[in-house]
Amino acid sequence: MYNFYIRLIAKATHFLSIIRMMNPQNEIIQARIEESLKTLAKQQGEEFSRMIRPIILTNLTNKRIETFLNGDLGLIDNYTQLVAKKFISWHAFLHSIQIERNSTEWEQLYPKLITYAFQYFLRKNFEYSITTYEYAVDVASKAAEAILNSQFPYDIDSDPWVHRIVQIQCLRFMRDETRKKEIPSDKLVELNEEICEKIFDQATILQPMIEEELQIAIARAISQLSQARREVIQMKYFEELTPIEIAKRLGKSIEAVYCLQFNALKDLRKNFIKTGISLNE
Repeated sequence: MYNFYIRLIAKATHFLSIIRMMNPQNEIIQARIEESLKTLAKQQGEEFSRMIRPIILTNLTNKRIETFLNGDLGLIDNYTQLVAKKFISWHAFLHSIQIERNSTEWEQLYPKLITYAFQYFLRKNFEYSITTYEYAVDVASKAAEAILNSQFPYDIDSDPWVHRIVQIQCLRFMRDETRKKEIPSDKLVELNEEICEKIFDQATILQPMIEEELQIAIARAISQLSQARREVIQMKYFEELTPIEIAKRLGKSIEAVYCLQFNALKDLRKNFIKTGISLNE
């Protein structure tokens, strides 16, 4: 039972942090993005612009656009054109490895993941050995899974994106290995019943706050969304489904799912403000 409350606190806190990221500045940027997308539609067609839109809005939520602009809203057109260019270059490849899971593409990509990981470990002073190569193979498998479930931002090329994913997995591997070495196995203390009861008591004290402030506020805010947006929020943040899984369940494209997610978060921010939940903490 205590694990339930701990998980619920973590989910609610994470969910509220996502809503807090939706700030007025983003809304100004979004308005300029919509104008830029209209220009793109005249150049490349309405359908192409609709495909680009959810990618750019997701990048806005993830603060990638903010980093690119560096305070200069005049660069929004440049960013839209950049995403459009990268989409033309890389969409077929990404669709092949993520959606179709084309074996030929993966036979070429997977050895690269191993090489990237192995080279990274060598730069971090790992020995040039079979053991390090085995570490690289393990990391490559995790990187491949991350690639399958990550959204390509289309504001960079594929290779730097893949490199970054491999580096992140290498760092996680190194962190986990370091933690294993910090505490010898014979010094680890198992959670006995007394410790579990103390954790449960601490979680129980927080239960009223969770029920009154988080559960009720979140439920009320979500209930005010349209059905489609409500379903995406439920699947994404509470059932923890991937965008691909959500798209399959709803019978929609992944682009449509990202669009629904962004607009739902925008609406939720407004709904939370109405319920009195502070988004500035």
